[in-house]
Amino acid sequence: MFNARLSLADIALGASGGKLTVSFWSRNLFNEAHLLSRSLASTKAITGSYNEPRTLGVQGTVKF
Repeated sequence: MFNARLSLADIALGASGGKLTVSFWSRNLFNEAHLLSRSLASTKAITGSYNEPRTLGVQGTVKF
């Protein structure tokens, strides 16, 4: 799986002297599916679980 994060930092916020940081991030950027676990149940059924799908987000931070 491929994760990514891109940040724009130290954006001036006028006369207040504050700084803004904005980050854009992604988990499982290419939306790959991988079987994480599997088991054979007592009913002879095979069960399993896959990883999380693509997740995107934005994060902002202000420092004064």
